Amino acid sequence: MVSKPKKPFRVFEAGAGKFPIDLIKKAARSERLGKKREFIGVDYDLFSYNLEAALKQAKVGKSPKNLRTSAGCAIRVLEKLPKESQNLVFAGLVVHQIFLNKSSPARGVMEAKRFLSAAKRALAPNGRLVLIQHLKDRAFFEQLAKEGGFRVYSRELTEAEAKKSESPFLNQIATSKGREEVVKETIRRAANQAQKAQEIQDLAQERNVKSPYDLHKPILFILRK
Repeated sequence: MVSKPKKPFRVFEAGAGKFPIDLIKKAARSERLGKKREFIGVDYDLFSYNLEAALKQAKVGKSPKNLRTSAGCAIRVLEKLPKESQNLVFAGLVVHQIFLNKSSPARGVMEAKRFLSAAKRALAPNGRLVLIQHLKDRAFFEQLAKEGGFRVYSRELTEAEAKKSESPFLNQIATSKGREEVVKETIRRAANQAQKAQEIQDLAQERNVKSPYDLHKPILFILRK
């Protein structure tokens, strides 16, 4: 009896960034080790994607054949993928940008639900949707994911785990000093600094967070169908 060829492990990353260094390294490593893996990276910033610069930064000689990048909306790309075709869908500090639509909060929530629905449809049986969100959005997002039919597990991302990432911002908010810098910079850039500082303090109390700086703590979500 001839066994069927093993299907590749497929990874989709939403918000891969202008220079998807992590994705390039993972794809190159898998290709070098002969692992059957396929990667897709999507981001609006990829419209200005400089492949040569990204490969140089990733210290990879040529673009991996198992990596495909796409410039545009990750939700639309997800919706067009074959059903149950992805083993892992990942989005790091991306989904909160979808649902925190200041001009239309209701539309932001709808788009976040649309992302979850598209990811759920694209995930293979036993596949995982892995996200990194801010602590301030944790309760809201857990509820949203459960309403979307996901089983939810979440915990704080450790500083050691963040260091494995190529994301400077993720590395920054993984430390208490880095989070303090982010909040202070947010206040500094505000037109009304006193008002912005009070808004942040009020949000910390509302979310039952001891320090307003900890609103930006990175939280790891693992969602399963």
